[in-house]
Amino acid sequence: MKRTGYSIRRISRYAALTAFLCVLVAPGEAQSKPNPNLTDQHGKIDLSGGLVPAVSEALPVLRLSAQKPPEDFVRTALSAKGIGADRVQPLSAIAALSAKEGAIPPGFMGAFDGGHLAAYWNTDSGDTEIFPTFDDQKAVKFTSGNPQISRAASLAKEVFDRPEILGRDATQFDLGEPVPVLGQTAQRSAGQQTVADGDRMLYLTYVPVRRSVNGHPVYGPGSRAALALGNDGSVQGFVRHWKNAVPAGQVTETRSQAQVQAEIQLQLQPLTQSADVTVLSVEAAYYDSNGDLLQPVYRITARIHHGANTNATAAPGKQADDDFVVSYLPIGGTSLPPVSRPILPSLDFPAKPGNAPPGDPTVGRYVVRNDDSNWVADANEFWSGITAWFGWGLFTNSQYYWAYPFEFNTSELSYVNSVQVGLNEVHGNWWYFTTYQNWGDGVDITAIPASQGYGPARGGNLDYWILHSCEVVPSAIDAPCPTDSRAWWTPWFNVFQGLHSVVGYRTIMYIDDDVGYPFGLNLRFGASVVSAWFNAVNGAPDYFSHPTATAHCGTALIMGKPSTISVCGHENDNVFNTSALPAASCLHNIWQN
Repeated sequence: MKRTGYSIRRISRYAALTAFLCVLVAPGEAQSKPNPNLTDQHGKIDLSGGLVPAVSEALPVLRLSAQKPPEDFVRTALSAKGIGADRVQPLSAIAALSAKEGAIPPGFMGAFDGGHLAAYWNTDSGDTEIFPTFDDQKAVKFTSGNPQISRAASLAKEVFDRPEILGRDATQFDLGEPVPVLGQTAQRSAGQQTVADGDRMLYLTYVPVRRSVNGHPVYGPGSRAALALGNDGSVQGFVRHWKNAVPAGQVTETRSQAQVQAEIQLQLQPLTQSADVTVLSVEAAYYDSNGDLLQPVYRITARIHHGANTNATAAPGKQADDDFVVSYLPIGGTSLPPVSRPILPSLDFPAKPGNAPPGDPTVGRYVVRNDDSNWVADANEFWSGITAWFGWGLFTNSQYYWAYPFEFNTSELSYVNSVQVGLNEVHGNWWYFTTYQNWGDGVDITAIPASQGYGPARGGNLDYWILHSCEVVPSAIDAPCPTDSRAWWTPWFNVFQGLHSVVGYRTIMYIDDDVGYPFGLNLRFGASVVSAWFNAVNGAPDYFSHPTATAHCGTALIMGKPSTISVCGHENDNVFNTSALPAASCLHNIWQN
């Protein structure tokens, strides 16, 4: 299957990929107006020549081709869930997934269960996914020594050692550490008292897979695999987007280390418009664009230090933490796949009423202003995912705007609460995000009163809110912390005025982390919103090595940890379920530890 939703983010003539880390901004630290002086500042690049590795040997270029889907494996897993062979059918035969413009190709096979997609595979590409559910898991009390977690690692090894799961080829792979998925509920009484309901519970455990080529790790939107196992050892979730690789030539680095260093500086130069750039590391790796090739690249990480905010109204001594950048430079002077012309958010205000066909979920996307283009790239990739295979006939692109606070806190009924699916691409912190860079025009979710909450109970439409942002959805294991006494449910009972689910991160994330397209595609196919989010994040190669960044409470936490909030009993709703709900009295937090 050819994917059209991914884009290579270009900041140099070598089509380098750049992914930014969000930075921390505490409530009250952001200002309402952008500071024009920031755009006039220029920084420098600090790059030690000793960081650039010597690549003296020729490196193979690998050609990719589809492998057969593990159909028997999926059918066995479905059968264990009580989903018989008679439930498996072409997705094109499911009326809810077909638009008048056309149907999903017949190569997509899958099964629905309980109103949402349980699993699918593509006979042409071999892409395969199984989606966990959370209403039928045999949850156990979570402790640091749960034997189910360690057992998941050994069971995952047995699965991935089977050649029909990951074909043996010119690459290698290894398993990551098992990652538990936990949950806790909270009840709110008529007297507005909120109580956590019981212990933190272990639902299932993900085990991700990382691909490599002769010791060089593979990054990019392709080569994604993970397994989710229930506490009884059963297969509950599965991700395999993995092509066979064979040698197709080689490249030799003819540039000196000094020349490569100069190319890296050229690539990073645009970032110095308002910041100093310190390169932290350079490694030899491979890039998988989910196309036809695995290509050798230099992987560069850097710290971006912005100048002080000189706005006269800024709080003294307050400034956001540094950004961290990951970028790629092809080895041997070749080029990565070209990017398509980006579709930019609109400046068309005020909002105009939409004309969505009956039954089409309306979608709104809101992107931080005057910031890195990767925010726009992820918003576009998400839309490409949900509109793949004639999906544009199932959704209405109701709004695509640059983000402003009024879209969320004063004119929300014309903006985020006027659509059924809202996507934020913004910088964040606990229940807080900025709409101008990482310091300006902030929105404090904790300040939203119930009278201005989102959903049908307040005259709105929002059913699913996607917060692609750092830390905006802290979990029950994060909040409260020693320096912040607020509990995880702090703003959500006010916000959930008919909302079904909110999905986001509890830790720092990369801006364009190659999650937007697979998440959107899973929604288009009818997977539950929460399960689609966990599968997409756990399949992202950028988070396999467990990079860490200092989070809200001053603790270094592993990046890219998903966290979701759902109305109890609606954790498995898919994006086409837009039934009107009342204000929530019970919320369920599900997160990855």
